[in-house]
Amino acid sequence: MVFAPLILCAWISAPVPLPGPPDPSEVVSRALSYLGRPYGAEQRQGPKLDCSGFVRQVFAGFGVHLPATSREQARCGVHVARDALHMGDLVFFSSPSSGIGRIGHVGLVIDVEIGGKTWIVHSSTRGIRIDSLGRAGLANRFLEARRILPTRRSESPEDFGPDVVGGVQAEPFRSDR
Repeated sequence: MVFAPLILCAWISAPVPLPGPPDPSEVVSRALSYLGRPYGAEQRQGPKLDCSGFVRQVFAGFGVHLPATSREQARCGVHVARDALHMGDLVFFSSPSSGIGRIGHVGLVIDVEIGGKTWIVHSSTRGIRIDSLGRAGLANRFLEARRILPTRRSESPEDFGPDVVGGVQAEPFRSDR
C-alpha cells in the first residue's frame, strides 16, 4: 500500500469569526513591521525568521497558516504569471543551497509600480529587507509566484476553485471560523 503525504497548505483559524480573507494591504503592513530584524533571530512567539518562517509568521497573524518551508509554500494558492503580480503574492526563487531550478527562497510582493517594477520584502542573510524583484541576485533566480489571497474585496475565494489554498485536501477560506 502506498501512502501519499498530506500537505495542508493553508487554513484560517481565529477565536472570532473573520469577515473573510485578510486584505493584501493589511498583510503587507504586518510584513513591513518586521523590517530590520536579523535573519534567523529567535522569536518568543514563533520560529526563527528565515524566509519561509517570516512569511509564515506574517500570514499566521491573520489566521492563515502556511507550511514551514518555501518549497511547501510554493504548492499553495494559485499560480500567477510574473507580469500579473499583485500586492500580497508570494514569489519563489532558487537559492545557493537548493540548487538551480529548485525552490529555496520566498518573498512577499509589497508593491507593483506602473511600468512593472515590483518590490518585495523578504528575510535574507542581511535581515528582513525590501528589494526590487529586478535586482540581479533575485531576478536571475526567480522561479514562480503564487497567490494565496484574493487581490480585491470583489474577488471571491471561490474564484480560485476548490483548492483555493492549493495542495491536497486544502481547506477553502471560510468566514465562519
